[in-house]
Amino acid sequence: MKNRYGNIIAYDHSRVRLQPQEGESGSDYINANYVDGYHRPNHYIATQGPMQETVYDFWRMVWQENTAAIVMVTNLVEVGRVKCCKYWPDDTEIYRDMKVTLIETQLLSEYVIRTFAVEKRGVAEIREIRQFHFTGWPDHGVPLHATGLLGFIRRVKTKTPPTAGPTVVHC
Repeated sequence: MKNRYGNIIAYDHSRVRLQPQEGESGSDYINANYVDGYHRPNHYIATQGPMQETVYDFWRMVWQENTAAIVMVTNLVEVGRVKCCKYWPDDTEIYRDMKVTLIETQLLSEYVIRTFAVEKRGVAEIREIRQFHFTGWPDHGVPLHATGLLGFIRRVKTKTPPTAGPTVVHC
């Protein structure tokens, strides 16, 4: 039920295991795997675009893994098909014990940067998390020029603190 497609599942050897929720079987599962970076084990998390049923799990993962950057390389709908649900609020939204508040939206030519304040009930900490949404990637293909994508990658790197947890990447 937590997989968008039945044939694309998380590998057991590298999957992200969420802290189990009391009384909820399967609550440790999210369709997400750790991916190594250059000389940096588990530097990234590759995951599916959240579905309505997995938005809370997505934000739990972001919090649990101390993620500061979310990279989105899809649009919500492409060629008439839903690729990802809108898992962020226009203002503030509560996802069970997680409160997500949109602080700022920066519209650029090929991507959008959204900054959120994320809080977890019972934890006296507010985290700033940025979502980098690349809007210039075509559904079945690649961008015509690499310039926009390279600038996007540079921006993600410069805006992500070196002490942050894995960068979450989803399509």
